[in-house]
Amino acid sequence: MDERLLRRAAAAGAHVIENASVSNLIIDDGCLRGVNLKQGTAETSYCAPITIDATGRARALTRHLLPRRKNPQRPPMIAFKTHLTDTGVAAAVCEIYFYRGGYGGLSSIEAGLCNLCFIASARDVRACDADPDRVMREVVCENQRARLTLEHARAHSQWLAVSLVGFGRHEVAPAKGLLAVGDAASFIDPFTGSGMLMALESGELAASAISDYLNAKGPSKSLADLRHQYTAAYHRVFDSRLRVCSLIRRAAFVPGLAEAAIHVFAASKRLRRRLAHATRGPAAPEGDPGRVPAVTRDDACAPVRGG
Repeated sequence: MDERLLRRAAAAGAHVIENASVSNLIIDDGCLRGVNLKQGTAETSYCAPITIDATGRARALTRHLLPRRKNPQRPPMIAFKTHLTDTGVAAAVCEIYFYRGGYGGLSSIEAGLCNLCFIASARDVRACDADPDRVMREVVCENQRARLTLEHARAHSQWLAVSLVGFGRHEVAPAKGLLAVGDAASFIDPFTGSGMLMALESGELAASAISDYLNAKGPSKSLADLRHQYTAAYHRVFDSRLRVCSLIRRAAFVPGLAEAAIHVFAASKRLRRRLAHATRGPAAPEGDPGRVPAVTRDDACAPVRGG
């Protein structure tokens, strides 16, 4: 999808520069006026009235505005991903596993493979000598269902890993002339919400606000107005969703509370549907988002339509 979006942007007139990184920001009179890009040994300045930070959790643009810490915080969580063979998961089923300090998801994909993604505490990863396969066997498989499903599983592709500092919202308009979208604005826990959906929606909000500013329509008459308009629109669309997702994530790791919630939602399709809408916005697609059977810390999880 990323590749298609990039090529579509190029076809629509965007100038695409690949294999480059932002070395510095161009700031004038308190406003962001562009960036310095480094490509190989060459460095080029690109000026623009508005810049968008769409660099994901890295926040490659916004971090240039933040003071550097002498002792940066060690990330408390590590996320892993790989494709597996020889799992016990059924086709068209997504299983969610809870275990000490994290959770994971397994779903069937093409060519007889399965996709496994999971989060574990950095402490547990270090205890397993940072070996992803050991983490899967010794941490994820604390969950009884995971142990059964992954008993004969083998990695078919290279393990991918990324450190996670935490979840939640960042500054969505870090400076005049700079807007953040996607994970650069808010990193939503993948167990509770859809980061891809939020990325596309926040991009649309930013595009609408920028269009009004450039065409001198609506309330955005200055960069300060643009910053305020986008921030207000972002809060209006996402605040409730982020709040609900935060509560779900916290409840999921409270002993007893998660099991109780699972039984309540398993008994009511209406509650499941309302929860799906609450965590993905009022424009959730029609259909049956409530097909999620009971999930427990020690049992099988849930066939979920659409993966």
